[in-house]
Amino acid sequence: MKNFTKYFVFILILLIGASCSHKRFAKKASKFEEQGMYQEASDLYYQSLIAKRSYIDAQVGLKRTGQRVVDKMYSNFMTAYNQGNNKQAVYHYIEAESFENKLKQVEINLVVPPYYTEYYNEVKGTYLDDQYFEGVKKLNNEDFSGAERIFAEIVKIEPDYKDSKEKLNIAIYEPKYRQAVQYMGNKKYRSAYYLFDEIIANFGNYKESSDLKNESQKAATIRIAIQDITNHSNKSELSSQIKSKIINGLNQSNDPFLKVIEYVSDSKYSKATKSTQPDAIVKATIHSFNFDLGRLKKETKRGYLEIKTRYKDGEGKTQTKTTYQKVQYEELSMQRSAMIKFDISMVDTRTNEILLTKSFNLNNKDQIHYAKYGGKKQDLVPGYWKNKSTESDEDVIRSGHRDRRALQDLLNARTKIKTMDALAEELINEVSAQTVNRIINYNPE
Repeated sequence: MKNFTKYFVFILILLIGASCSHKRFAKKASKFEEQGMYQEASDLYYQSLIAKRSYIDAQVGLKRTGQRVVDKMYSNFMTAYNQGNNKQAVYHYIEAESFENKLKQVEINLVVPPYYTEYYNEVKGTYLDDQYFEGVKKLNNEDFSGAERIFAEIVKIEPDYKDSKEKLNIAIYEPKYRQAVQYMGNKKYRSAYYLFDEIIANFGNYKESSDLKNESQKAATIRIAIQDITNHSNKSELSSQIKSKIINGLNQSNDPFLKVIEYVSDSKYSKATKSTQPDAIVKATIHSFNFDLGRLKKETKRGYLEIKTRYKDGEGKTQTKTTYQKVQYEELSMQRSAMIKFDISMVDTRTNEILLTKSFNLNNKDQIHYAKYGGKKQDLVPGYWKNKSTESDEDVIRSGHRDRRALQDLLNARTKIKTMDALAEELINEVSAQTVNRIINYNPE
C-alpha cells in the first residue's frame, strides 16, 4: 500500500508539473521580451503553446515577438538583396519562411508583405543560374565532389530546377561507375557487381550498368559441387543428411556468386564435359558423433504443506490460522547431450589450392530439472525437518516469496527431455548452417 501511495504521488507531481509548464515557459518568455531578446522570447512562447494550445497569453506573446523576429529576418533579406549578395538573400528568405511555417503549426499567422516573395523569386533565379553554371563547369572538369555539393544545394532549394537532379546523380554515380569498371579490369568482379547494383538501384541503367552488372556476376560466380561426406561415426545416415542440408542451405541463400552443381568424380568427366566441371569442390569429414543418453536423478526433499483454517474468534469475527504439515516431495534432474567433430575444406579444381578450411567441435545438450508432489502443489512450501513426528530446533520453514516461487517453478517445470533424435537433428542443422555460412562468406577478393 505504501508503494502504491508513493507511485500515485509521483504521477500526480508529474501531471501537475506538465499542467503548469505552459505558464513557466510564458513567464520566462516575458522576461526575455522585456530585454529585447525577441528570438529567445518567441521560442519560449512557442514551447508554451506546444504545452497548451489554448493559452491566450502565449498566443498574444508569440504573435507579438514572432512578428518582430520575422520582420528582422526579412530586413536582413532585403539588405542582402540590395547589396547583391544573392546567396545570403536566398538563405535569409528561407530562414524567414521556415520561421513563418513553424508558427503556423500553432495557428499563429504573421503579417508578411507579398513583395518579399517577388524579390525572392528574382534573386533565387539569379543565384541558382550561377550555381548551375558552376556545377556544370565542375562536372566538365571532373570535380565530382564539388559538383555534388552544388547540385545537392540546388535540388534542396528547388527540387525541379532544370535537370539538376540528373546532374546530381551523375556527380554521385559517375565516380562509382568508373570505380566499378576499374574493379572489373582488376578482376574484382564481386566489388564491381555491388557498385553496379547500387548505381542501378538509385540511377537506373546508367551507361549500361545492367549489362556490366550481369557480366560481373557471371565472372564472379563459383560453381560448387559437394562431395559425398566421409563418415567415421557409427551413424551412417549422417553423411547424406548433412550433405542434403548444405545443398539446400546454399540454394536457399540466393547468393549471387554461388551455383551448386551435382558432384561427379573426376574419372567420370569426359573431354566433352570438362567445361561443366565445378570451379570448387567442398569436401567434408565426420570424425565422430557421440551421445550421452543421461540418467534421471531423483532426490527426496523435505518440505511443508501449508494449511489455512478459518474460524471465528470470541467476538464472532472470522480469522485465519496457518499451520504447516511435514511432507516429502521429489526433485528430479537429467542431462542428455550429443557431440560431433566435423571439418570442411573447399578446393579449387584447377589449381588444387585450398580456398577455405574449417573444423567444428559442436555440442548440443538438453536438461530438465523439476519437482513432483502428489498433493496440492500450490500449497507446498520448501524447508527442512529432522523428524516427521517430533519438533526440532533444526526444522526450517522457508515461506518467503522468493523460496516459494523457486519451488513452484520446479513444480511447473518441463518434465520431458528431448529425444536423442531431436538433439541429433539440431546438431545436424547447426553444423550444416555453419558450413553454409562459411562457404557464403568466402570472398576470393
